[in-house]
Amino acid sequence: MYIIPEYVLQEFDFIKNANLVSIKCHSELQPCLDANKKMTDFLTTGDVVFHLLHETIHTQEILDDIVKNALCKPINFKIFSATSTKFKHSTHPLTNLITWNSSNQRVDISNDKNGEIPLFNEHEFPIGLNIIGSRKYRGILSVRKNNPIRDLLFSSDIDIKNGICRYAQWPHHGKETTHHQTLKTNFPTWTELIEEYKNSMFSFIVETRDNSTENMHTDTGHNTLGDKTLLSFLTGTLPIVLGGANYISELESMGFKVWNNHFGFDNVDTRNDYKQTGTDYFRKCIDTINLLTMEECTEYWLNNKQDIQHNYDIASSIICNSEYNILN
Repeated sequence: MYIIPEYVLQEFDFIKNANLVSIKCHSELQPCLDANKKMTDFLTTGDVVFHLLHETIHTQEILDDIVKNALCKPINFKIFSATSTKFKHSTHPLTNLITWNSSNQRVDISNDKNGEIPLFNEHEFPIGLNIIGSRKYRGILSVRKNNPIRDLLFSSDIDIKNGICRYAQWPHHGKETTHHQTLKTNFPTWTELIEEYKNSMFSFIVETRDNSTENMHTDTGHNTLGDKTLLSFLTGTLPIVLGGANYISELESMGFKVWNNHFGFDNVDTRNDYKQTGTDYFRKCIDTINLLTMEECTEYWLNNKQDIQHNYDIASSIICNSEYNILN
């Protein structure tokens, strides 16, 4: 059983009792700045939590403006987002996991939010569950939405031997066509995807990153700790992750374990050329694991069962505990 640190519990209480102010950071720069200033203009006193509507702040200009406006007010404030990155005025990355407590998810691969279902159901992932190691797939690489990094990763042949490998190249919200709707049954529902993960020993995670080639603003460098990574923990896989710079060390600082550097990633996410080389080293991990026999994969999973269980216990203790359903 994982014991949540006291400083995280204190931040839970802070968020529960503070005024929640939703802020925008996911459209054009000036409209976001204008909207956020209107929100801070109403603040007078007390504890305030600035809550991201879209996971993380990728634009430094927006973050700087939020902090500048807040410091002009007689308030005690924190910035809450779905990130593993610590920054000034931020809540702790473990605290940020409550972003996903009682969150909902699309039923299938489409962007249609009608008939949403729980993302991580506490009955599906109960606290204290003993992770089971009977798994039929070597690993899973299942990528939904298209972006430049994912296009690069799948630009040449890639495969998971005796496993699952798919790239749907699904368009972003508002760009789906009638043709896309006819294709959605070719891909698993969220419930079916969970079962695929539960039957996989390794998971290869391509986490959300701000990869827009049109973004001319300064990037904060905050890593998104999203449902993709958390699904790998909660389903008891051995995750190999492709996120932003220093994502692996940030996860490890939170107490999680990922297995990139055991299979040839070579701490490349700490190098200055990571944006150019990260996908190559991610593929290197896949190639190395593909060389193992299925028996060797099973033995490796069993030998790492304690760390796999610990990942599950951390994630489930916060995400799947209704007591910490603070935001939803």
